[in-house]
Amino acid sequence: MAHLQRQPHAARLPLSAIAPIVRAAAPAALDIPAAYNAAIARLRAAFPDEPRPGTYEGYDASTLRALLALRIPGTARPLTYALLHTPEADQYEDLLEVLLDRFTPRLFTMPAARHMHCTNRIVHQWDEMVLQPALSANGAGLGVPIETLERIKSLPWTDHGLCAPCVDALKEEWTGFQTELWEVLGRLVSEREL
Repeated sequence: MAHLQRQPHAARLPLSAIAPIVRAAAPAALDIPAAYNAAIARLRAAFPDEPRPGTYEGYDASTLRALLALRIPGTARPLTYALLHTPEADQYEDLLEVLLDRFTPRLFTMPAARHMHCTNRIVHQWDEMVLQPALSANGAGLGVPIETLERIKSLPWTDHGLCAPCVDALKEEWTGFQTELWEVLGRLVSEREL
């Protein structure tokens, strides 16, 4: 913990060390504010409470559960979303089911662009560019809706005949849907914590 007191940002602190440090340095335990605050800052930096694709993958479920058990304000939603990316996601099947109920219809419904020509281009490309990749690998894209939407946003739509204003509007719509899903997850996590 002395290391944390010397290096307040603790950017290199392994995630597996955060829970033990927070518990030991908490005001109700050893009361080491610098270590406690550095560990929490590291946790919040690793798991921002916003739909940030690519941030929540590749973590160990037991570490995530230990961090979630700390009940640090603003971390339940991102930690839970990270847990949905682990092999133990079935423990959170109820949350994933609600997200999928919101996401799947949108995935299977081609969006309308501002211009008919652009909408026609989407119709011709949606299956190959969006649905097939989302459903490949046993539907892996369905279980990670925020990342799938980000992948959809990153596709070279203008290379496939959509005009830039339509692409911008669609990206804005997809970003809004990412935020909507994040808000839904937040409500579900809050209900679960009660």
